[in-house]
Amino acid sequence: MMDAGRHPRIEILRCSELLALEGHAGDFRVTIRRHPTGVDEQRCTACGACSAVCKFETPNPFDAGMGLRKAIGRPFPQSVPAAYAIDFEACKRCKQCVKACPRDAIDLDQQPVDETRAVGAVVVATGFDEFDPGQMRNYGYGVYPNVVTSLQFERLLSASGPTLGHVRRPSDQVAPQRLAYVQCVGARGEADRFHCSRFCCMNAVKNAILAKQHDPGVEQVSILYTDIRAFGKGSDDLYERARALDWIRFLRGRPSKIEEDPESHDLTLFVEDTETGRAERLAADMVVLSCAGTASHDTDVLAERLGLPTSGTGFLTPQPGASPVRSAREGVFLAGSAGGPQIIPDCVAQGSAAAMQVASLLGDAHRMPDESDAAPDSAAEALAAEPAARAEASSPPAGSAPGDSTRRSTAAGPSRVGVFLCHCGVNIAGVLDMRALLEEVRHLAGVAYATEELFACSSSSQESIQEAIRAHRLDRVVVAACTPRTHEPVFRENCAAAGLNPYLVEMVNIRDQCSWVHTDEPAEATRKAADLVRMAIARARLLEPLERVAVGVTPRVLVVGGGLPGMQAAIDLRRTGLEVVLIERAARLGGLVGYLQALYPDERDAGEAIQRLASQLRESGAEVRLETDLRGVEGYVGNFRVRLAPPVSATSAEADASRSAPPSGGEDPAEAAPGEEIEVGAIVLAPGGSAYAPQKGEFGFGMFENVIASLELERRLRDPARHLAGVRSVAFIQCVGSRRISGAHRELPGYPGCSRICCPATIKQTQQLGAAGIDSVVFYRDMRTVSLGAEEAYRAARRAGTLFLRFHQDHPPEIEGADGRAQRVTVRDSLLQRGIVAPVDLVVLATGLMPREAEARRIQEMLKTPRGGDGFFLERHPELSPVETCVDGVVLCGVAQGPKDLPDAFAQASAAAAKVAALLGRETLLLEPTVCEVAAERCRACGLCVSICEFHAPELVEDDRGGRVAAVNAALCKGCGTCAVWCPTGAIRARHFTDRQITAMIDTLFVTGAKR
Repeated sequence: MMDAGRHPRIEILRCSELLALEGHAGDFRVTIRRHPTGVDEQRCTACGACSAVCKFETPNPFDAGMGLRKAIGRPFPQSVPAAYAIDFEACKRCKQCVKACPRDAIDLDQQPVDETRAVGAVVVATGFDEFDPGQMRNYGYGVYPNVVTSLQFERLLSASGPTLGHVRRPSDQVAPQRLAYVQCVGARGEADRFHCSRFCCMNAVKNAILAKQHDPGVEQVSILYTDIRAFGKGSDDLYERARALDWIRFLRGRPSKIEEDPESHDLTLFVEDTETGRAERLAADMVVLSCAGTASHDTDVLAERLGLPTSGTGFLTPQPGASPVRSAREGVFLAGSAGGPQIIPDCVAQGSAAAMQVASLLGDAHRMPDESDAAPDSAAEALAAEPAARAEASSPPAGSAPGDSTRRSTAAGPSRVGVFLCHCGVNIAGVLDMRALLEEVRHLAGVAYATEELFACSSSSQESIQEAIRAHRLDRVVVAACTPRTHEPVFRENCAAAGLNPYLVEMVNIRDQCSWVHTDEPAEATRKAADLVRMAIARARLLEPLERVAVGVTPRVLVVGGGLPGMQAAIDLRRTGLEVVLIERAARLGGLVGYLQALYPDERDAGEAIQRLASQLRESGAEVRLETDLRGVEGYVGNFRVRLAPPVSATSAEADASRSAPPSGGEDPAEAAPGEEIEVGAIVLAPGGSAYAPQKGEFGFGMFENVIASLELERRLRDPARHLAGVRSVAFIQCVGSRRISGAHRELPGYPGCSRICCPATIKQTQQLGAAGIDSVVFYRDMRTVSLGAEEAYRAARRAGTLFLRFHQDHPPEIEGADGRAQRVTVRDSLLQRGIVAPVDLVVLATGLMPREAEARRIQEMLKTPRGGDGFFLERHPELSPVETCVDGVVLCGVAQGPKDLPDAFAQASAAAAKVAALLGRETLLLEPTVCEVAAERCRACGLCVSICEFHAPELVEDDRGGRVAAVNAALCKGCGTCAVWCPTGAIRARHFTDRQITAMIDTLFVTGAKR
């Protein structure tokens, strides 16, 4: 949000709506109505003078109506832009705010303004609204004060919420000790709404854990559910950890009603535990309703104005059979929850994917304007300009003399340090004594200015910091706030905008390291924060100005993997004008999808989908190399040298459907023939995944000839009359190879999480079997139909007669048979609480997804891209950077990052292409200067640094005297300092983390701390 507000090519029009869209893709005319806010945002400085004198309050929509706000103020504390706005429904026009405003920014007579603009494309990212449970009277919402929605509970947990992060019952402001979550409110059949909102289950699990962290007095959290849909990466692990906690109870069932004790306002939920058959009266101090995500307000009106259809759920309908970001109208794209409820990683990926599609549509995305160019005239340029704009903001202006941006840092005299303490709501100030901390900081040596900020990362605080740098001639800045992992770039860019070298900024994490971990010891936490700030000031005084290094880039991309996501990424990249080389180990394109005969939920022909993309790939001009393997990688972002050669194991890798087995003969591909070497600027990893191969004896596999895996059924469904002759009943067993829990499956391999595709694929197969007159029974643990249209397909399968039987993980189905054929499946149905025997002609094991272990391991060794414990590659940040890795210039898409269905894989492919297009959009890249450097006169060329660095940054080179000396490649160095620590002569120095700086921190801690 702050990045968007600061971006030089993004204009934010607040309180605005789209009235009409005319024209065609690439040449639209959009009519926008800008509603009055009563405040001139160009004049407003968010000083708060107007809000201080305002006497009128109204329920705060940002706090879901639980708190109050003034009739004039910011929509929420960190809103962008920071300018205030008037709620004209609450305003009584007393004009006190007009008199109080020192900038004459308030205009109570503002009128709506309509304007028409020319645009090339439209991205719809309208999000979703929370279902109003007031229409379901049995839950008591709106009647009993202690029944709240999940969004309201989120605001109670938030540091900026109405209770400042302390959960309190609305009826008496007492901390609840017994909480109950009710899932699927207004979803999956309730209130005539049939879709699944995807986020609710894990949101409840997360908030149950957070509630206990916020208040250790919480005794019990009960989660009432139908299916726990922990489908995201890492979600099943969190779910299992929650299940292991003795104070969290998962109860399968929906309450028939909720009643309140009118005196105590305590609540009773009447519910049947469907796994025991017992009716219960569950006591709770507060009930949280996990409400469905519904289409945002006036989506139907917007759809009519845009000329787009809506689905039966009220959301905008994506184009069938394509990326989920493409709408039915050319040039109009969807992102986030505009097409249906999404979780955050998928929203972020879809945002980047939509930007990529816009860039492809408008063309010339890879061309970067020089500093002398005018403002961008296309969305494509704006996309590609993003990293460059940020780099410019943190570097000296073009043409400036060396040292211009660091003039105050190198001036004679003592340093002038500015210290900014962030309250972060109650995240920090709720525990630490900020006033006492400020008083102590003000008197420390070198501190020229110290102050407090409510939210130091907000745009208004950023402006205040810039003003303080100029007014007090600060040459160093210390920010005591939250984690530098996410916020240090923000403060660096801000200080650069004030003329201060961005590397003269030091951050102190007093949130994670003080207030969060010492909640019950506020005095000790404050003393620890003071120590940390004092150490930071000591280091800041010794910081040195650093400048980024420019390197050239190669405008060519390597895509590893020829599945559908890899093909989509290559097509998108070619449309930007970049050269693309796509390599695939097999003899054909398509990956695992090539083994399917139809795709869910619309049963499109899988082969046709592959051919369509393959045709687009050929037309794009991308270079496609089949039966080609990645054998070696050298270099760095913008300048990789990759070695390509045929796969070692066979001439036709297509024969290996999973491609996960190691090469035959044990030969290491890295040691094979040298192959061909090419140069690329970035690498897209899309090696795909493999289908889990059931172990012999697992559910009778390999023992009974009619026990098969789901991929084999796909083959047979191509010609059911021939391959399924005589079959009248089929049993499906779900989660084979997935959701492997330590203890329950300790002897079996597999994936610990949910593979996402198995449940929808099974439903698709039961529908096809039903069309052939074959009955199906599905044995499941949780039906996780979270994809677009999948829940509706699940309901349709039940109506058509498919039988679904639920089993407990500790009591899986057993296969019985004779003469080499399975004849029956026996299971204890956890809902009926009795044994079931199902006669069968065929048993299908719904197998999940696994990483291609051998291939992934080799890639990890070559690129140093880390993998998680599940074997899939790790993204840089699970929510903010879902397609980027920790290796600059290397991105992920599809199943390489974790199991996912095709729509999400397509979105990730376009998102990965967007990241690469933005990265390679200029002729040069600016590299981080916080790297290691060698003092040649102290180096004795022992080579220890070369052998120890996992990033291959140091190397031994010839010096000007003919000898050998170590040198560090700044483009490869990550600044970890390992080589500096191990260097026996102390010849290597870690810039920005010098011995002198670290020693100053230690001395300050122990010397000054001992005096306290």
